[in-house]
Amino acid sequence: MNEQIARDVVLVRAIETADEKREVLSEDDRMYASRSARGGLLLDLAALSGEAWIDLARLDEAESVLGTAVAAARAAHDPARAAAALSLPPAAVAGTGQPVQVVSCGVPFLFVPLTTRSAVDSAVVNRAGLDEMFRAANTNAHGVFVFSAQPGSDRATVYSRMFAPDMGIVEDPATGIASGPLGCYLVRHKVVKADKAEAILSLQGAKMGRPSHVHIAIGVQGGEVASVRVGGEAVLAGEGTLYI
Repeated sequence: MNEQIARDVVLVRAIETADEKREVLSEDDRMYASRSARGGLLLDLAALSGEAWIDLARLDEAESVLGTAVAAARAAHDPARAAAALSLPPAAVAGTGQPVQVVSCGVPFLFVPLTTRSAVDSAVVNRAGLDEMFRAANTNAHGVFVFSAQPGSDRATVYSRMFAPDMGIVEDPATGIASGPLGCYLVRHKVVKADKAEAILSLQGAKMGRPSHVHIAIGVQGGEVASVRVGGEAVLAGEGTLYI
């Protein structure tokens, strides 16, 4: 049982890793992971393509992201304060015309839209400013996710970075649990049209030299979010056995 838990952690982390080598999980690991439901986290591995998908909408402990629940996510965050927390000028946030907002699929993140990819690359967390903003907003967000919808030479829908200093994470190259809420945000605020909602691509980690391509599929019914899936091609980042 303990070995199962250790393998689950490895497999989930592999799913969130960049797919540059285009490797896939072994057949044994693929079959194992398809049977796993750690904490309600359902893994769907496509045997032929090597793609791995996480169905975030099925997390038992998740804060609902369905229907109008997304609209109820807190949006009372000052863009100027958010910009200061990221060492950026206020226009870098306010110029998007989009809100600074907390959205969750079980783990809440603060989403900060930025006008350009250059602004995303220039973001530097001002720890005191970030803590002050979180306190003022009375939020329990685990990290701040910055992104820009500015088109680039790649096929990414958004260019992104994630910082979680309170969790000891200076920067994360691929954050699957934040990418589902990102998709909800993009659809809810019409950054992505409903007919494109099942083919969202977030390019994360490029600034730190570890580019990750995180695929997001948001199911929309009647103009509302109906399902949330995150996935991509899996790379085995490492494996081991933990004995307790």
